[in-house]
Amino acid sequence: MPYTVKKGRGTRPWKIYNKETGKLVGSSVTKKKAEASVRARLGASHGWKPTGKKSF
Repeated sequence: MPYTVKKGRGTRPWKIYNKETGKLVGSSVTKKKAEASVRARLGASHGWKPTGKKSF
C-alpha cells in the first residue's frame, strides 16, 4: 500500500501520507474516514471511477 495514515494535530488530525514520496496528500477528521480516503485513492489509481452509489 503506497499510503499510510498517521495521527497528528489540528482540526483534521488524521493525516494521509504517500509512502513513496513522504508527502502529505490529505487529512481527515476520523481514522475511519482517512482509511476510506486511502481506499478511494488506491481504487482511483487502478482505474476505478466513483459513481456516488453504494457498493453493496
